[in-house]
Amino acid sequence: MRELRLSTVGRALAAVFLLSLVALVNQTAAQIQGPLLGYATDPSRNMLRPIWGVPGASTLGEPLVFDQPLAQVVVSPNLDYVLAIKNNSPSLVMARLTNPDRDELRTIAAVPPETRILDVSPSGQTAVLYSRRQQLLLIVTGLGSAPKVAAPISLASVAPSRLAAAVGDEGSSVLLAVSDGQASNLYLSTEGRDPQPLGISGDITSLRFVGARSALFADRQRKEVLFIADLEKAGSPVALAGPPQGIDDPVALQVSRDNQRIIVANGRSGNVVVLGMEGAVHSMTPCDCTPTRLERMDGNSVFQLTDLSDQPLLLLDAGVSETRVVFVPSDRLQRRSLPAAVQSPRRGIPGRSNDQ
Repeated sequence: MRELRLSTVGRALAAVFLLSLVALVNQTAAQIQGPLLGYATDPSRNMLRPIWGVPGASTLGEPLVFDQPLAQVVVSPNLDYVLAIKNNSPSLVMARLTNPDRDELRTIAAVPPETRILDVSPSGQTAVLYSRRQQLLLIVTGLGSAPKVAAPISLASVAPSRLAAAVGDEGSSVLLAVSDGQASNLYLSTEGRDPQPLGISGDITSLRFVGARSALFADRQRKEVLFIADLEKAGSPVALAGPPQGIDDPVALQVSRDNQRIIVANGRSGNVVVLGMEGAVHSMTPCDCTPTRLERMDGNSVFQLTDLSDQPLLLLDAGVSETRVVFVPSDRLQRRSLPAAVQSPRRGIPGRSNDQ
């Protein structure tokens, strides 16, 4: 009988210990969430995955799945709202991410079929959309307060087979790289007028506004990063960097929040080059990957490099002292690190479902 009592007491103590351990791990996991580093978009499932922590010590959060069929989801540069195209009745919708419990997806405006979001301005105030079927360009301003859609701009005269675009914060200027299947030509639309050719062509893959009138673009054919000081004067672009600076296949281009550094992702070599605004090389960092994007995270120069998959998600941290590539563990790796009993439950929020 005494042995039985001791065995019972032992099991009770073990149960208490395990419960305490689970509570401790749950508390630690909550602390690991810490600050929000950004959002990774999963285009195949139209959902967002928050990234909790800091570069080099972060984890993927539970999916935020929208309860409406969406064709595209884009997060603002300041991580304060999500912009999306709704599928069933084509429309542009948005939701605030700063207080998601009180703000569901709300409709901004109906849009033509086959509309895509091409770019959001550096401050997140303006977006440019393109309807492939109707060959219309749509500018949406006031995204930080009261969204408003300007009169559409026709692209029928240029009839692009592929289109890239950048929009300024005021929404008055849109820079377009219009491809005919062979080469890309740069056009500028100002104040809602028809796009005007700038006489610049190549294989232009990425465009970025720097200020109200200046812009950067990457040319894969010339293997260069080029700068236009004044778009309205249509001056000749200046090559800031090329093969001698490590530019070999620029698939994505970004600018740091303080407008002091240019970040270029090379698809072929997998290198990421960080330049000063005058073109001097600050760093060239291998990522041992094929970068597909440079999506802005929190911080001055933190970007998402690869797509969500069953492999670790790679981020670039182009800090002032050093540039490094860090990873966020995939679900498969995260679930191996903690017992199933202590995995955090999914939390639904209004306008989103808990299903993956």
